[in-house]
Amino acid sequence: GFSSISEKLTAEGLVKLINQYLTMASEPINQSHGVIDKFIGDAIVAFWGPPFTDEDNHATSACQAALAQAAQLRKLNHMMPDLMGIRQGLPPIQIRVGLATGELLMGNMGSADSKSYTVMGNTTALAEQLESASKVYGTQILITEETKNLAEGFEVRELDTLLNEETGRPVRIYELLAEEGDLDVGVKGMCKVFEQGLHAYRNQQWDLAHTHFEHCVEQQNDAPSKVFLERVNTLRHTPPAEDWHGIWA
Repeated sequence: GFSSISEKLTAEGLVKLINQYLTMASEPINQSHGVIDKFIGDAIVAFWGPPFTDEDNHATSACQAALAQAAQLRKLNHMMPDLMGIRQGLPPIQIRVGLATGELLMGNMGSADSKSYTVMGNTTALAEQLESASKVYGTQILITEETKNLAEGFEVRELDTLLNEETGRPVRIYELLAEEGDLDVGVKGMCKVFEQGLHAYRNQQWDLAHTHFEHCVEQQNDAPSKVFLERVNTLRHTPPAEDWHGIWA
């Protein structure tokens, strides 16, 4: 919601808010031995990996940082009235995080006159794609299957299979919810029902899928389930090919 917030603040107020936000969002990255590559407006690009992060722990560190950023966001929203000197009319700040694991090109890149130490490659593009996809699903943190497999000690739910915009290959994505043992019992039960709905959806059992997703919305007002309910209604009237595997572009 950066654009809508910026319209309500003076230039001085906006700079104050952005600097405070970037400071608080950067802390978990630094504490988890991540490397901040760059700031792009209100976005942070960061990476974890050797030699800065242990080869076996980079995915775990990245997931810990993402969850810690969510906690920092709650603090920032609580600070907003005092920070901006406004009690009412300030919209809550939201963040979206995309985490992808894979090979990267890392080094000094740029022109003959100006270079920066940075990362490039499909993995960075995929992380950016997941960050954008969160806006569609109404989620906060999305991770790839490879990240999920390497990270230990977290509560996740499988969300969908997307087409990688760079390679055209399918990628299974997961929502990162909490550290292991910290997930609300009601949310945990809802995730099991969502899993059943996703299985029915992929097998083109539209009525069964609709029932499961509808239950998730009724119990937890689950945003991804609302997305799937819309898809189910569309696919009922326009069925996909028989060899469809639930991949969404």
